[in-house]
Amino acid sequence: MRRNALNKFFSRAQVARLEPTVRENAERICDKILILGKSAPFDVTTAYSHFTTDVISGYCLGDSLGLIEQKGWEPNFREPLYAQLKLMYWLRFIPLFKRLSVATAMITRRFSKDMNTLFNALVGDMPRYVRRAQDNVIKGLDDGSSVFGALLTSDLPPSEKSLERLTDEGFSLFAAGTETVSWALSVITYHLFANRELLEKVTKEVTQVIDAKSGQLPSWHTLEKLPYLGGVIYEGLRLSYGVASRSSRIPVGEDLVYRGVWAPKGSNTMREFHLAYCELYVLLSLLIVRVFPHMKLHETTEVDVTHDHDFFNPFPVSSSKGVRAIVV
Repeated sequence: MRRNALNKFFSRAQVARLEPTVRENAERICDKILILGKSAPFDVTTAYSHFTTDVISGYCLGDSLGLIEQKGWEPNFREPLYAQLKLMYWLRFIPLFKRLSVATAMITRRFSKDMNTLFNALVGDMPRYVRRAQDNVIKGLDDGSSVFGALLTSDLPPSEKSLERLTDEGFSLFAAGTETVSWALSVITYHLFANRELLEKVTKEVTQVIDAKSGQLPSWHTLEKLPYLGGVIYEGLRLSYGVASRSSRIPVGEDLVYRGVWAPKGSNTMREFHLAYCELYVLLSLLIVRVFPHMKLHETTEVDVTHDHDFFNPFPVSSSKGVRAIVV
């Protein structure tokens, strides 16, 4: 029921209508990197997460969080997300903690920066975003064009529209829409700079499709047809691991039978990944032609993109300072 209410928002046709917003945010994060990257080394995952967070928050709420417009890189949505992910072992092996997560964060927030950040996100920030969406619907400012607006105006039962329920949904959507793409782009960035011949080859391919008159990149649909760019993106997805933890499937009252049937690209099961692909193709292409010629890695090695431990998402070694770069 919950999935069906969201499916239409992540169909290929719907995401295609969102492409101008994706492109605008991609151009703006490139501008920000080129400006701030000259003053000091920066964490590229944080930079990319500004882009992904603004896209998903604007789509969910009808109004983005405006992280790209900030003068610096803080605050960002990665901090509360990482604070939650670092609890994954506790939540997995002591399930009771899931129900007590807010209470636990409330009690321990004074003793841990991560707990304080998580508490603020769960009890303060996300509920405030939901209330804003509710107010927009009441005032007629959102006719259902945003994800939250559509959920609030749908025929879902009232329990599915409660503040608590939409807060959970919002945190899930923000987390999935922020970290996966930003981390994949970070892994791609590292490997392109670590293997300059790959960067040169993909740069040549992308440069060839720039419009000679306007100097603009073509549409997502056209970028998808570039074979080497596609290869870079798919290899980046393979190496960035998406989710590190096993995904449990527990049948209740039935047997699960695997028949070996794979759903081809374009089927309904691929609907999640359309927004992500649009973001990957558009932003990576812009980075290649606008940012990468002026950027180099800073004190970053393969250790910083290698899966070392599992906090649901893959994490590198605890001593890693992230994939860092500087604009020269």
